[in-house]
Amino acid sequence: MSLLSLITTNLSMMINGIKYAKRIGVNLEPDVKLLGRVNWGTEPWLIYVGTNTMLSKNVTFWNHDGGVHVVRRLNSKYRNAIKFGFIRIGKNCFIGANSTILLNVSIGDNCIIGANSLVTKDIPTGEVWGGIPAKRICSINEYGDKIINMLGEYDYNLNDDNKKEESIKIAELFEKNK
Repeated sequence: MSLLSLITTNLSMMINGIKYAKRIGVNLEPDVKLLGRVNWGTEPWLIYVGTNTMLSKNVTFWNHDGGVHVVRRLNSKYRNAIKFGFIRIGKNCFIGANSTILLNVSIGDNCIIGANSLVTKDIPTGEVWGGIPAKRICSINEYGDKIINMLGEYDYNLNDDNKKEESIKIAELFEKNK
């Protein structure tokens, strides 16, 4: 890749990541949000992202198994070995920063993947997963209940009016209740 091509690609991703993703073939439903640069891998047309899903910065998708490179050199019977796989992310999901999603993985609707996770297998609808490799942490409802129980009575609209003060207040509540 030439330097000019590299610069152009990076600028395109930064200026309008959604437009870039669609241009290279990623299947994006409406209202997908990118919270930073996403690595769509070498087969972006094998990726499906559901509506209302948010992908944080440095999320990486791997749609192929690069290990077959080694296998092809072992024996002539393996010379044509190749492996690709779909990646499907459901509706209303959040994929945390620096997470990696491997081939042949489906993530159900209403899921959260914690930052720095490695997703190697399917995740059912309505669950929170994290870690390397990613493991189930809790259900989405358990996560929501935990937050509400720690936060107590709170008017979400207050955060729009005094974001700095309100975010400090919320952080202090969670720090006290951790």
